[in-house]
Amino acid sequence: LWSRNARPLLRYFPELAAFGDLLPPRSAVDGEIVVVRGGARDFDALQMRLHPAGSRVRKLSAEIPAGFVCFDVLLWDGEDFHGRPFEERRAKVETLPFDVSPSTRDLEEAARWLDRLEVAGFDGVIAKRLGQPYLPGSREAVQKVKGEKTADCVVVGVTWSEKGTGIASLALGLWIDGKLVP
Repeated sequence: LWSRNARPLLRYFPELAAFGDLLPPRSAVDGEIVVVRGGARDFDALQMRLHPAGSRVRKLSAEIPAGFVCFDVLLWDGEDFHGRPFEERRAKVETLPFDVSPSTRDLEEAARWLDRLEVAGFDGVIAKRLGQPYLPGSREAVQKVKGEKTADCVVVGVTWSEKGTGIASLALGLWIDGKLVP
């Protein structure tokens, strides 16, 4: 179990070790570790699971168990899938013994998903180009689509990049009942 940055994650999520038993030798899938609380994904609870103390990891794995959702297959039982078009990979994913992310080609259904993102604990949906192979690290065949939100804010502070390349972050404020609230 590895992060997209090739960091080992099984140490933080020992309850997911059993998912490895579902993979035949020489297999690799792409997916996401999730924590669901109150019927929605809880990203903060997931982040809390990344703790250095082994005793805390064991405690949290029992109190806030994580799951795994599969959304792509790269290699299955030695058979290469990553070079195949998305629709072939998706057909294989739907046969795998994992929770699988939903998928649609219906634009209206995808728009409804965008409308309900926040309620379900998501910040966006992933759109994949049909006919494209899996391209690790590339955004050529994959795009994250996020719902739009707007707010009239005031910039009340700036943090500059340590690399000297510009702004790292902005502190924002909102006018609430005639008072500027950070």
